[in-house]
Amino acid sequence: VKHLGEVGGRELIMAASNNGWTALHEASSEGHLEVVQLLGEVGGKELIMKTDNDGETSLMVAAEVGHLEVVQHLVEVRGKKLIMAKNKHGKTAEMIAKRMYRAKVAEFLKSKTPKYGAYGAAGPDSSSSESPSSDSQWRMP
Repeated sequence: VKHLGEVGGRELIMAASNNGWTALHEASSEGHLEVVQLLGEVGGKELIMKTDNDGETSLMVAAEVGHLEVVQHLVEVRGKKLIMAKNKHGKTAEMIAKRMYRAKVAEFLKSKTPKYGAYGAAGPDSSSSESPSSDSQWRMP
């Protein structure tokens, strides 16, 4: 994968098949964590957010087949924006994991979804560490 990135550059890594799948979609579906990590390094956040023809991200693909370590890595790298992404049918990765009875993946994604808590309402992309409960500036006069 490193060699492909060096020889073909980012353009090769970003290339998609007729159904919109990238090498990252394929690696995610097969649970190849090291390949997912390397592809993410070369393709960056743009590749991680890239969707196939059905609007599915690599996270959704990994969630569907239950590859928890890949799901955890992708969430760690991209966070809230990836977790909250919806496919063309309005489904998030968590919803897909639940539909496919991938309980551990669904629980992990639920714990990282902003409305449930781990990142709070602001989400992981937020640069603010303030919270209404700990700062008097949030009180009404």
